[in-house]
Amino acid sequence: TAQAEPVIADQQAPAKWHYLDGAEAEQMVSAAQEEAAALGRNVAIIFGTERCPDTRALLQWLDQPEIAQALKPSFDFILVETGPARDRNLALARKFGVTHIEGTPTLLILSGRDGSLLNSKAISKLRTAARQSSRQRMAYFRAFAPQHSQ
Repeated sequence: TAQAEPVIADQQAPAKWHYLDGAEAEQMVSAAQEEAAALGRNVAIIFGTERCPDTRALLQWLDQPEIAQALKPSFDFILVETGPARDRNLALARKFGVTHIEGTPTLLILSGRDGSLLNSKAISKLRTAARQSSRQRMAYFRAFAPQHSQ
């Protein structure tokens, strides 16, 4: 099967994305959890840094209209700064049982129902996002999308 060409990320994150830090990050995660619970979605916390080409590639992919439309019913996204040493906002990751950020982007996908970490064995799966196809990325998110009753 043919795979799509990897996304080559620009040097800057797309303008819509704002890296949250400290208390602001914690507040936004709490607000996203409340909203996700009310709307039947999950929360995807992206731990990244602007210098990371894989984080930039993931954000640019998420900004594509067809991708945003496909994922919006299932996820609320939060972008959290890790800093070059990947130790900023580690207290937030620890709240969900993650003791260190090995690389970026690292994703924590939280259940909208109970706030539990759904992807504990796959938090680093998108660390090579710049080299992954759109199909691979979409499969990752679909694996952790909430199951809505029909």
